[in-house]
Amino acid sequence: MDLDVARPRDRVLRDAAERLKIAHQIVNQLWQNAPRHQPTRTPDYDYARSWTWIPTGYQLVEQAFKLLLSIHWRIPPVEVRDCIERGSGHDLDALFAELPAADKEAVESAYQSFVDLHDYIPLKTASDFLNAVGQGYANWRYVLLEGWTDSCGEPDRRKAPPTNHIGALIEIAAVAITQASLHVSGKPARFPPVAERIDHEIDDVIGHCCNRLRDGGSEREDWDRRYKRLHQLLVEHRHEIAAHLDNTANPRRGPQPSSDWDALQRARTRGTARGELLPEELIPIVAELERSRDRKNLFVYFCKQ
Repeated sequence: MDLDVARPRDRVLRDAAERLKIAHQIVNQLWQNAPRHQPTRTPDYDYARSWTWIPTGYQLVEQAFKLLLSIHWRIPPVEVRDCIERGSGHDLDALFAELPAADKEAVESAYQSFVDLHDYIPLKTASDFLNAVGQGYANWRYVLLEGWTDSCGEPDRRKAPPTNHIGALIEIAAVAITQASLHVSGKPARFPPVAERIDHEIDDVIGHCCNRLRDGGSEREDWDRRYKRLHQLLVEHRHEIAAHLDNTANPRRGPQPSSDWDALQRARTRGTARGELLPEELIPIVAELERSRDRKNLFVYFCKQ
């Protein structure tokens, strides 16, 4: 018997999970290659620059949480909104509170790994983060039109969108979508936290490069020697790699030097030009990392090493 005919609810859930997965992949790829956000002294400009990402991130998290609730409550996704307390439909914290314990633990674990890397984020648990940003969707959604000023045109902190972190929203959405996909498929898998993803990606990229390089010695000894050398070069040139992974383009003026980062690089490389920072052996590795789905996370990783 055709499973799609016998179990139409499963098909609806699978289709919803797949749509969320596709949307997340597109948003994340655009975000990873977007210019690095550097706060200015003009809040309206900062909000406008972040607006592209944050309402979208809110929606990804909200709809992923609602899909998890649909699976848990065994109801169609379109009925979830009727089972949520009035006024809580866009409240990420309220939706998170309704999730099963296993899904909460998966989100908390992934978020913990994320803030261990991005240790400048002051909210150290997913629950605290979602509580802080959870009811800010309407503020963020309309900030371009309404701004955040009072009737006299003065800044009104009560209307200001809550401080957010785009990468954290995208990371939480990723683990929630993965959890939903696993529940629907029944596959025994888990969401890999960012630290694990970075380690795996670096090892994978180095391994591919080792396979392309050839020199003397036995094949195994030769491969091991290349692998260790490339690993050591990554450590020695970590700050130069970070400079290559950084994207400092300005939405208004195009590619721009990052004054703080360039000053750091000049101090470390004695004024060497950006294009000459990397040994030739590392160029293909960095080219691969620049295309990574974790490019911004890799940038922070190499800055910290």
